[in-house]
Amino acid sequence: MRVGVANLWCLAIGATLLGACARDCTEVGCLNGVGIDITQQFPVELLPVESTTCADKICNTQKIEIGQAAPGRTTFGIGPSVVLNADHEQDVKVSVVIRSLSTGEALISASGIAHLVRSQPNGGSCGPTCYGTSLAYDAASNTLVEQQ
Repeated sequence: MRVGVANLWCLAIGATLLGACARDCTEVGCLNGVGIDITQQFPVELLPVESTTCADKICNTQKIEIGQAAPGRTTFGIGPSVVLNADHEQDVKVSVVIRSLSTGEALISASGIAHLVRSQPNGGSCGPTCYGTSLAYDAASNTLVEQQ
């Protein structure tokens, strides 16, 4: 009988401790990929433009048309990104080309190395787990650099 009581006692303590430590997972999501911060603004007269961002041999192309510029603005910004099928921390080569479709001129053509970092926005015991990072365009060196 003592063994049974002792086992029940351990089970009761374990359930209480487990209940005190358990928490509900939130539903914050995340994406695998690389975002690029380009602080440079471009004159609206350059529209339309096409932005092609590549990372780990996966590319994303987006067009910004004249009608997409905010009314009354004389400049527009671009924040290109690419979604990856990442499943671990790794370094990936990233490139971005922003081209005026009316003139064919490359407004920006830069590359750099991104280190994908593990992210668990809901905590270590909750999903999802994603791998991504942000780079910044450095106009002085015409490269993409890790954001601090």
